[in-house]
Amino acid sequence: MNNIIRYLGASVKVWVLVAAVAAGLVVGGMVHGVFTSGRQDRALVDEGPQVWTCSMHPQIQMPKPGLCPICGMSLFLLEQQDTEMASLRELTISDSAWQLMAIRTSLVERRFVEAEIRMVGKIEYDETLLKYITAWVPGRLDRLYVDYTGVPVAEGDHMVYMYSPELLSAQEELLQALQAVRNLADSDVSIMREMTEATVEAVREKLRLWGLSLEQIAEIERRGEASDHVTIYAPIGGIVIHKNAQEGMYVQTGTRIYTIADLSHVWVQLDAYESDLQWLRYGQQVELATEAHPGEYFVGTIAFIDPFVTESTHTVKIRVNVPNPDLRLKPGMFVRAIVRAWVAVGGMVMDNSLAGMWICPMHPGVIREFPGECDICGMPLVRTETLGYLSVNPDPADMPLVIPATAALMTGGMSAGSRAIVYVQIDPSLLTLMGVADWTELLKSVRAFAVAAHGDRRFYNVRCPITGMAIDESNVPVDLTALFEGENIAFADPSGPQQWEALSARQKRERLMAVGAVSGPMDRLWWLLSAELREGLLAVGPDEMPAAQLQHQFVREINGILQGDVLYDESTWRGMPLGGVATGLIAQGPAGLPADDLTRLNRLLLEALFPMALANARTGPTFEGREVVLGPRAGDYYIVRYGLAEGERVVTNGNFKIDAELQIQAKPAMMTPEGGGSSGAHQHGGANGAQAPGGGMSMQLSPVVIVQLRVVMAAADDVRQAVRAGDIDEIRSAYADLARQVRDVPQDTLTGHAALLWKEYAMLLTNDGVEGELVETVQQARNVAELMNEHLASMESKMGVSSDRPPGGAAAVSPEFRRQFDVVVASYLLLQQALADDDLSQARAAAEQTLVAIEAVDMALLTGRAHMAWMSASDNMTQIAADLAVADDIQRAREKFALLSEELAATVALLGAPGDMLYQFWCPMAFGDERGASWLQGDEQTHNPYLGAAMPTCGSVTEVFSAVADDGDANE
Repeated sequence: MNNIIRYLGASVKVWVLVAAVAAGLVVGGMVHGVFTSGRQDRALVDEGPQVWTCSMHPQIQMPKPGLCPICGMSLFLLEQQDTEMASLRELTISDSAWQLMAIRTSLVERRFVEAEIRMVGKIEYDETLLKYITAWVPGRLDRLYVDYTGVPVAEGDHMVYMYSPELLSAQEELLQALQAVRNLADSDVSIMREMTEATVEAVREKLRLWGLSLEQIAEIERRGEASDHVTIYAPIGGIVIHKNAQEGMYVQTGTRIYTIADLSHVWVQLDAYESDLQWLRYGQQVELATEAHPGEYFVGTIAFIDPFVTESTHTVKIRVNVPNPDLRLKPGMFVRAIVRAWVAVGGMVMDNSLAGMWICPMHPGVIREFPGECDICGMPLVRTETLGYLSVNPDPADMPLVIPATAALMTGGMSAGSRAIVYVQIDPSLLTLMGVADWTELLKSVRAFAVAAHGDRRFYNVRCPITGMAIDESNVPVDLTALFEGENIAFADPSGPQQWEALSARQKRERLMAVGAVSGPMDRLWWLLSAELREGLLAVGPDEMPAAQLQHQFVREINGILQGDVLYDESTWRGMPLGGVATGLIAQGPAGLPADDLTRLNRLLLEALFPMALANARTGPTFEGREVVLGPRAGDYYIVRYGLAEGERVVTNGNFKIDAELQIQAKPAMMTPEGGGSSGAHQHGGANGAQAPGGGMSMQLSPVVIVQLRVVMAAADDVRQAVRAGDIDEIRSAYADLARQVRDVPQDTLTGHAALLWKEYAMLLTNDGVEGELVETVQQARNVAELMNEHLASMESKMGVSSDRPPGGAAAVSPEFRRQFDVVVASYLLLQQALADDDLSQARAAAEQTLVAIEAVDMALLTGRAHMAWMSASDNMTQIAADLAVADDIQRAREKFALLSEELAATVALLGAPGDMLYQFWCPMAFGDERGASWLQGDEQTHNPYLGAAMPTCGSVTEVFSAVADDGDANE
């Protein structure tokens, strides 16, 4: 019957949880209705596919309205995002929805937070202050002056009246010895006198050791008569807590008669949970409260933390030393205790009273400002820092990164680190990569300003005072005529060139404006960009797409401008088509606007400057879901292990509603980490790839990304092997390496849906690595490994990383390009042979030749798909070859060579081999058994560049590349 009741109780709990989740989703659906109210009529007539879903089962997605096939609820229209997302977990809401959801946010900040640890326990005797009254000689207890327990006694109080034949004979022996001394007082034999006197001292010492005081011994000598009884006195003051004998008992030497406890100090034995141990330190102060003294607190000091856990309760005993001068604390009392610890990073605790002090490791009450020895036990004192305390002057970095506890939606984890979902508020006005609707249109606007507007101005032998770049009619960024005289650099500004270089970007812009060099909005924006970005943008030809790295740099710098600089100036924006919102913000005075309003104004001005190139900013509050790794809870805060940065804002109220809305939209959320529906429901970035067999996307990932993803998977294999081996240090090291390899994936080269997917998986896999570094047991490591395996399997399926290279045959190219490309391949083959010969210096020289050959290729000889492929590959190969040319050891050179081989093989697969055939080899032993690597050769005989002379023939041909016909069109 009890089992049935327990089963029913557990079932009720489960159904209550299910009901709560369902209610949340229903509420989310109601809120979602508020989001979409007023827009559904517009959506019904919009062109394009519609998606109808269920608020209870968001995985249900239908092309038309109806009823949910699972629960029968009416489906509602799933609103599509009006703008491209920066994250799969992104949600933009209206201002009215913000108010309805009662969303509140707080800063992620560094601060010392107070952890309040509550414990319970009871008062016990101080074992070090217990004394025992025992029989020092055999005898009979004729009288016990203390005849019940609990009697307080003072030191020297009489306790026992005892008959002892041994004491009687010893007294007689003393008296006889004294008489002998008197008889020999006049003797001339000195040796006899000395022996008799020594006998007297020996008998006196025996009586003293048998419990007689010096006064009692003197009384026997004065009286000259032995007594058959002796009185035993209390050695200390205290309370008699045990009476172990009765009157009339015969006792032997060592028989315990009384136990006396000194209650001026007591012990408090507390029970602390395992999770609280990290905040408890030897020497900490503890506040104690008892039922007998309500409203009054007693203060003690932690003197001992039990090294063992009580298995039945999973608690640890904490012993506290407490002064008790008025004896109000009584053994057996129930006690509630509070320890308030100021938490720092790394599990450190801040206590100003102990910072920088010296303490005894056995007696916490002995605290000194300088080193020395304990007054009680003589042990050397130790620094409090060795016990987990901060120093006298803690560094600001010692303050932990914390978030309010209400911001975290806990998803489970370990004691060393817990996963949680937090919702971070992001500025909706910031630019995203997907927010650039047309890069070629944007570049046209830039070139129209930089070239066409100033194309009639010629400068010879002149360099820009800011960038140092030579200026001619093709690259004049602004009208700088006022800054120069003749053909020499002659600054109109009296400060001179040296002082000019020391000016900030803002000051340079102001000086340029003062001499009339900045005359319009584009001028103003242009001079806020870095010289590197300006040069990169001007180097992109007409109708060309900028490289991915250049796109990312543009977005980063523009966002920096949006958040920190005032783009508005009445003279520069006069006549520009600005909307009412921008006009209203300008009327308030841009220089004094709050940070959020300033960013919004700058974004509106930017959209006016590039009306065809930039998508409109998100119009409402925007939030991004993020999985983070948290440390322990300290009061009202959680310590952040990984995933958040200081200064970000997290949602502390309304986060469950945001999560429910994401679930309804079939996006990743706390309850649906993979999203409620198919990952293809919201595709971004256009035709980034074709559908893969596993239901994922076979994306056009660059070879550098592919090879690094393989490195990530190899690092995951290392984690699995370490977990199977069970060595906790190896496990932590393997997890740390996994996190490093994930961070090394060049995500700046990813765009569109591939960028969104990798951002999600990079977050999850990095958290796996971070949490794995914190594991304390092999079982915890296995739990993290299970999550890691799920994340990797999902990544491989959705990103199609199992494909060696994107599909597609070789494109036809011009003979001139093939000749230039032939030089690149020839230089690469020299590099391959140098590594096979274990010759680092030759490898560096060949890398330099390869770098020169790549830079000499004229990409204008290519068009269409071939042009885009070479533009991306050449950027990557240039960086890799440059790194290889300065490699400090051959292993580092071989690692870079592997990346270069992947890029070149992908390029050859698309453009064909320049001349004779090329052979692609694969060595499974390169970089360890679990990884392997490939390379290209001009012949079929193996020359392994990764293992060199150690294993020169390890490897086999996996593919053969041949040349293609010339003069073809690569646009196919």
